[in-house]
Amino acid sequence: MQNSQLDSIEVKQFIRELIAEIAETSAEKIKDTTPFYEELGMDSVMALEVLSSLEKKYTIRIDEEKMVEMNTIDNTYEVIKPLLSVSA
Repeated sequence: MQNSQLDSIEVKQFIRELIAEIAETSAEKIKDTTPFYEELGMDSVMALEVLSSLEKKYTIRIDEEKMVEMNTIDNTYEVIKPLLSVSA
């Protein structure tokens, strides 16, 4: 794997750990399809923290309008995937 490529599993794991930290829960309890707002009690301030952390970690710019789509690990990954060089 080249340095410019990121493994999708690693990216999803980072998202999982980030969400767990922000939602103050265990990462093991968060599945790829767990709804952040309904099941984890996240709010818009927490969502901004997720967006900001992802931008900082991966040196990317995420349109704030995409936050609505970032409601599960899978959906968050799909939003940022085009901004990354990700291997399958």
